[in-house]
Amino acid sequence: MHTRHPVATPASAGTGTRGERPSLPVGGILLLAVLSAATANYLFALNPDAVTLDISVSWADTALLATGVGLLLLAVHRPAVAYAAIVAIIYLNLSEVLVRFHGLPSLLQLLVLPLLVAGLLECRRHPSQRRLLQPLTLWLGVYVLIVLTSTSYAHDASLADESLLDKVKAFAIYGWMAVAATSLRHVSRAVGAIVAAAALLALLGVVQTATGNFVFEFGGLARVKDAQIYGDVFEPRLAGPLGDPNYFGQILLIAVPYGLLAVRHVTSSWHKGMLLTGVGLIVAGAVLTYSRGTALAGLLMMVALVPAFGMDVRRGLIGLVAALVVAMAVLPSDVTRRLATLEQLIPGGTEIVEPDSSFEKRKLMTAVAWAMFWDQPLLGLGAGNYAVHFADYADYTESASRVYRAPRVDDDDRPYPHSLYLEVAAETGLLGLVAFAAAIGAAGVLLWRARRRFLAAGTPLGADLTSGTLVAIGGYLVCALFLHGHFQHYLWMLLGLAAALHGLSSESGIGGRRAGDVVPATPGAGP
Repeated sequence: MHTRHPVATPASAGTGTRGERPSLPVGGILLLAVLSAATANYLFALNPDAVTLDISVSWADTALLATGVGLLLLAVHRPAVAYAAIVAIIYLNLSEVLVRFHGLPSLLQLLVLPLLVAGLLECRRHPSQRRLLQPLTLWLGVYVLIVLTSTSYAHDASLADESLLDKVKAFAIYGWMAVAATSLRHVSRAVGAIVAAAALLALLGVVQTATGNFVFEFGGLARVKDAQIYGDVFEPRLAGPLGDPNYFGQILLIAVPYGLLAVRHVTSSWHKGMLLTGVGLIVAGAVLTYSRGTALAGLLMMVALVPAFGMDVRRGLIGLVAALVVAMAVLPSDVTRRLATLEQLIPGGTEIVEPDSSFEKRKLMTAVAWAMFWDQPLLGLGAGNYAVHFADYADYTESASRVYRAPRVDDDDRPYPHSLYLEVAAETGLLGLVAFAAAIGAAGVLLWRARRRFLAAGTPLGADLTSGTLVAIGGYLVCALFLHGHFQHYLWMLLGLAAALHGLSSESGIGGRRAGDVVPATPGAGP
């Protein structure tokens, strides 16, 4: 491994060395007090009756508040640890799980103000705020504004506002991820938290499968959905904290490249073994989701990782083919039967026996999205309003799947386009599609430039972090071919990491050899 260089100059302040403990200045305390007072005054003005002397606080509320205070202190005194902890909270979908299954307030909403203050303080000490002044942020902002505009003409304003709120939250996550990482140590620990969280979720699902006990869902972190495998065969499929097997497989995949590339940056055999075990658990969990889109995206990600590892492309592809043949031989028959249905996507392939099959339903959903787009190509029908207009277009769409009911937009079973790109096109038109595609393209350019800079500076850790992020985004986007835009904050989180890595590769005193020589002490600390 590389030799660590001593920190001897002010230029190395961005490396996040252990001896540096930034303190909260008086200005920061005053700013926090003013913002807190203003927020409290605004809430009281909205609902004066909300403030009473009869205060009843449960132990769970107290624990949640203590967690928020603890994360605030970490954000000020141990920003790298806080960065990783909050990334883990986002990845585990813990805030929503606490709200839905335990009736607690949103943890992320509790942390909005403290994280804002901590982020402002970090911007005073580091040039990280400049990372937002780039095309990626511009295009994401344009996309959010287009969604905002669509709420003015959407038929169902409540659904449009719900979609807008999701985008605003995702944009906030992006901005915080981009600005708060002031060294490669931050990013390294954050992706380590992603790998550890993914391995934990996969382990819970593997335990459920091994024991056959799918009733106990580990407090909402390991949900299970009884869904179609093939034909009329229905079995439990792991759904994780998201409640949907396909999305769970999608988020598990984004941890795989980070885990594999991390092996190159640890020296201990024990740590290497733990990392490989964690990746194995993640892959097993992804397999048990029975998601065909996840399987296809995973295969393409493995191909993309061949050059990232510096392997000969020809030999790497031969090895992947051999591994695929072995995997198909040892996988459970239900998994292989499920994957075999992918041949139905090939033109001129096997006839569909069941007219109401999963594929035919998805073809209907995507065909309706196309019809909506061509009917309103410039602006779309309004964010979140696909379900509202579904029945209007379904009757005029050719499909073998004719068994569908009128959508109920107030439940979780309403129709969706089953493609993120078609959803964007149908709901926000060509303007939204161009802005979204431009943002993705900008992220790819940033990561490519960052990787070249890290390699030129002799910073292998930074190069592998950028490679892992690029492959993770690619895997997510391949899955998004078959999934609509739920849980987009995972994508925006990766985009925030892209902006942070690009900034670290160009900011003086943060890139370079010293930042690349930081080697995590544990597998959970990242690659």
